[in-house]
Amino acid sequence: MIKRFLFLIVIGVQFSYGQENYKVNLIPEELKEGANAIIRSHDTSVEIIAFDNMIITQHRVITVLNRFGDQHVNTYEHYDDSRRIQKLSVLVLDAKGNLIKKYKKSEFNDVSAVSNGQLYMDNRVKHLRYHPISYPYTIIFQSTVKEKSTAFLNNWSPIEGYYVGLERSTYKLVNRTNSKYKFKGYNLENYDFKLDDKGSELNFSAENLKAVERENLSPDFSTMMPWVRFALNDFELKGVVGNGSSWKEFGLWQYNDLLANRDVIDDFTKNKITQLIADAPSEKEKIKRIYNYVQNNTRYVGVQLGIGGWQPIEAKEVDRVKYGDCKGLTNYTKALLKSQGIEAFYTLVFTGKSKKSIDSDFASIQGNHAFLCVPHQDDYIWLECTSQTIPFGFLGASTDDRDVLVITPEGGEIVHTPIYDESFNTFDADVNIILNSSGGFIANYNSTSKGVQYDQQSYKLRMQSGELIERYSAIWNYLNGFTIVNKELTVDKDKVTLHEKLNISVSSYVAKVGDKLLVPINPFNRVTKVPIKYLDRKSPFETDRSFSDTDSYEFQVPEEFTIASLPEDYLINSEFGSYKITIKKIEGNKIKYIRELTLKEGVFPKEKYKSYRDFIKKIAKKDKSKFILTKQS
Repeated sequence: MIKRFLFLIVIGVQFSYGQENYKVNLIPEELKEGANAIIRSHDTSVEIIAFDNMIITQHRVITVLNRFGDQHVNTYEHYDDSRRIQKLSVLVLDAKGNLIKKYKKSEFNDVSAVSNGQLYMDNRVKHLRYHPISYPYTIIFQSTVKEKSTAFLNNWSPIEGYYVGLERSTYKLVNRTNSKYKFKGYNLENYDFKLDDKGSELNFSAENLKAVERENLSPDFSTMMPWVRFALNDFELKGVVGNGSSWKEFGLWQYNDLLANRDVIDDFTKNKITQLIADAPSEKEKIKRIYNYVQNNTRYVGVQLGIGGWQPIEAKEVDRVKYGDCKGLTNYTKALLKSQGIEAFYTLVFTGKSKKSIDSDFASIQGNHAFLCVPHQDDYIWLECTSQTIPFGFLGASTDDRDVLVITPEGGEIVHTPIYDESFNTFDADVNIILNSSGGFIANYNSTSKGVQYDQQSYKLRMQSGELIERYSAIWNYLNGFTIVNKELTVDKDKVTLHEKLNISVSSYVAKVGDKLLVPINPFNRVTKVPIKYLDRKSPFETDRSFSDTDSYEFQVPEEFTIASLPEDYLINSEFGSYKITIKKIEGNKIKYIRELTLKEGVFPKEKYKSYRDFIKKIAKKDKSKFILTKQS
């Protein structure tokens, strides 16, 4: 009894001392600057015992300084049939490091990890949401997970997000298998970190990293912040042994072990497709008809069971149920093309606006989406198989201009998807405006959006009439008494264009000063937002996809008014793009205004941010120009 009592005292003292280390006043003041939360320590241990046995241990201590830091607490663990949570706990400390709450594994919420659009998933998550009564507070999160799959190794990201400082972060990888591990660091050159590679054990560590401010137009977080990716050359994914020593070998594994014999359809469907394309004049037309068939006869539903996160369900099953996820629908389209002797390749991509590429120098399981690559003549036709509306051969802003992994019978191949530049991403508007003497106008508005501009506006096609009118009212909320009298939206998928034909009425538009009317020259396509001003910008900046706008307005002036003055023509050119306006009086008491704007995408150093801001500021100012009408005496 005495020995047991002494043991408890020792444990109690050690535990109290551990809490004492997490007093908030021990955080260096320079780390608190600009921070909403501080990672006091984050220790990750990954022990690979065998290809089907891996232990992951996390010990993470975070001090939340204010309510904006709550989002970084991250007290959760995912699990499924191959990933088991062995230990899970949370301790909550106050600002002085005193224990105020303790949570066991059984007290975590246990929910399905099904997300929107997912019909079936076998993933679950245990999570804890702590509701603080005061700030600051500290969370100690500890977990141990046993994982049967070794295809995914935890990344090391010492800076976990914007406005999060770091006192200490470590990552330890222990490899007890005969497969070699590999790693690649990103954006490490500007940070102090320690690396110890012993061949079978790898250690990374970093200390005292200041919080990073989110700045306007900053590139994607992962392209600026330090992080390290890890992988095994030989691994196991849900019972399937894989090889990632090169992209060729990785692709062979995918093709032979995950895709083989899943692209088969029955004779009934094959004969239906044969009849569908019987009179097609070219192979491209055959591909297009098959793609349209998939769009018209299937829908997207997520199915994430077993190794379904990486293996598509069989084409026969998709054909039967008429739905599938990106993998299933891509494989189904591939099967239909194959039935007609047309070769197509299953392709993996990181989908999203940020243009994240598959890393061509680091073969491993990457990507979050599948689509189809069809070789055609000396190029490729790309098919997005999950969308029922996207035009044939067009990718849009989610999968364009990035490296993707094409899975062929000969292995994996890195290919770059199409780049849509300003000559393709166009917007053209032709608007006739009849001004009235009371200060309003009616307008016949005709516009055509093409390329990525079509992609960005195509959501309007899915709206009900009332929703669409509300959307237009929100876009042009500065037009007083705005009313849509008539509207017509049409699509030309072959040209990747959306046409908008609107009849618009605005009751109050111009400013009246005595017998004069001050009329804004640009009612519909204004640059209204000027980038935020920074006295000491820290990060580079990125401009969005290249595009070109051409707006042509013809104003009919009321008979009782004459044109007193017009703004001057204006032209500005820069490395970021160009802007040109011309205004002139034409016959019949009319004014012709033409605006041409081209913006070019790119990543630019922080030193050029002021020049870019000045460029946009000048455009915004000119878009507010007015012409003056005088009432005839």
